[in-house]
Amino acid sequence: MMQVKEKAPFVQAVPAGSAVSCPRGGLLGRIRRTYAENRWLRAAVFAAIAAVCAAFFYALNLQTAMIADDFTYCFVFGEPGRRVESLGDLFISMRSHYNTMNGRLVLHFLTQLFLLWGKSVFNVVNTIGYLLFTGLLYWHCKGTGAHNPVLYAGVHLLVWFFMPVYGQTMLWLDGSANYMWGSILRLAMLLPLRLYMQRGVSRSGSWGWLALSIPAGVIAGWTNENAAAALLVMLVLFLIYGRFFGLKTPRWAVGALGGVVAGFLVMLSAPGNRVRVENNYGDLKLTLQALWDGFTVCNRRLFYYVLPVLALFAGCLILLHFFGVEEKRARRRRVLIAVIYLAGAVAGVYAMLAVPYFPGRAMFGSVACALIAVGTVCAGIRFDKKLPQAACGMLLAGCVLCAAGMYAGTYARDRQAYRAIQVREAYILQEKAAGNYDLILPAVRVQGDAYSPYYGLADIEPNPQHWANTAKAQYYGLNSITLDA
Repeated sequence: MMQVKEKAPFVQAVPAGSAVSCPRGGLLGRIRRTYAENRWLRAAVFAAIAAVCAAFFYALNLQTAMIADDFTYCFVFGEPGRRVESLGDLFISMRSHYNTMNGRLVLHFLTQLFLLWGKSVFNVVNTIGYLLFTGLLYWHCKGTGAHNPVLYAGVHLLVWFFMPVYGQTMLWLDGSANYMWGSILRLAMLLPLRLYMQRGVSRSGSWGWLALSIPAGVIAGWTNENAAAALLVMLVLFLIYGRFFGLKTPRWAVGALGGVVAGFLVMLSAPGNRVRVENNYGDLKLTLQALWDGFTVCNRRLFYYVLPVLALFAGCLILLHFFGVEEKRARRRRVLIAVIYLAGAVAGVYAMLAVPYFPGRAMFGSVACALIAVGTVCAGIRFDKKLPQAACGMLLAGCVLCAAGMYAGTYARDRQAYRAIQVREAYILQEKAAGNYDLILPAVRVQGDAYSPYYGLADIEPNPQHWANTAKAQYYGLNSITLDA
């Protein structure tokens, strides 16, 4: 009995604000307070997340060889056999590319520039690009709110789990230049408007900002056809959003919109678009049946790539309702901003309605917009109760473990494929030295792993006249390459 009587007064005697009592919010509250009060700790946390993710991404780049179109873009378009060896060659090549292939000059210029620098340099540059891409996604999600390391880590996980054909769009050199780097250009151009719509303060009268916004808009609009269409939709909706809430339309925003329209039209009007379609598909006619077929394909892409993100978005809306930290009006504005990105995602899908070929990698821009919508909602959520904290922690830990397991499998498969390509290249050099210029070679592919750059791309095909075979033969200085059956 004496022990019981001693324990009860001891518990009651501890004042609520004493040093030995648990602070409000428990352990997580202590961590938050320490994090908020230490600027260097905040920087160290973000740097650690970025460094770890960049290291893993760089490791995948090291196991990625030149693939498919990379061999073609080593040469000047319109001048067979002439390698790209200078910036001057790049401009000559892009002029012919515009007339014979397509109008995506900005991104294919980057492709040939990266190839000119060499694969080892590209591995580093592409890793920097990955940090830029995920950083821009994070800033679009965060807006003008406080920095949040959990949100930043979540962006990296969202990119890993939801980006379509990860290997083709982020590791393959030509694919990365077209999709990840294209998204970098568009998101960078759009970010000032996104921040202005939340902050409401802008140097709208600055002619200097106008002078910068127009070429930035041209470059952003001159990237990918469907992603540029999505960008146009988001720009217009942001301007409507601003007017609805009484914000002055910045002069530079109008300039950016005009630049995007100009770049978009220049890209669409390229003679090479028509030439490529005729060469690959013949004389296509825009009929009701063709539009219906396109609509069906777009629906499939939307359901396969965007619907899972929409389900996550719906769940985040529920959490925002119960655990949102903003007052009702600010919360409503946050949701509207997220809906603008969702509208851009949908626009990017159905912009492909009349296009005869819609690969999964063309969904990259739409999925990026959908992920921003999810992150924008998540940025307004704070879990202050024990159950949501535990659920969030368990979910984050589970996602990290799942991503680690998937990464390990992909890395092992990529490493095996990369070694096979090195062996194949050594054999080519050996046979050339022996005077053999017509070779029979095995194909190197990875099946069933969309995270691998060796998945779903042309390597060595059964037809010796296939462009992938002839491009490799030209690159290695051979007469012909035939698939080893």
